[in-house]
Amino acid sequence: MSRATPHVVRFAIEVGPAVTGPVFVQLNDEDPGVGWLRASRGGTRVFLQERCAIPDCGAEPVVCGAAIPFVQNIAGPGAARRVEFAWDGLISVVDSVARCETRRPAPPGEYVARFCYSREAEFPAGPDSTRAAPGRLLRPICVERTFTPEDTEVVLTI
Repeated sequence: MSRATPHVVRFAIEVGPAVTGPVFVQLNDEDPGVGWLRASRGGTRVFLQERCAIPDCGAEPVVCGAAIPFVQNIAGPGAARRVEFAWDGLISVVDSVARCETRRPAPPGEYVARFCYSREAEFPAGPDSTRAAPGRLLRPICVERTFTPEDTEVVLTI
């Protein structure tokens, strides 16, 4: 049985005041999704946002462009020292016959959030310590945290 009204769950990677940078995160995924966060339940990936590659049921299909991965140093000079995503409690459910997606409240239970960051990144055009830029993480460090859809926040503190 799912909740009638989903609430917001805050996911974040936060850098403690004593930690020196850099701390790089991948901002976006292959879809416009969050690159530094993946969720799963029972070993199966759960999509916390709509996917561009699968049309919404009952809506006109849209054309998706190839997503360019952007990387940002969240511990650089003047950086916010955190990155966050507010999840509305909805997950993608794919209709295998119609091959389309609907968003529904996540069923109760235990999920796993996988947060990834790195101390190294590669930027084809050279690094910019203050802004997001096309690039990729090198030797990412990933940490898992369990959560439920009823939680209010799930935070990895570095």
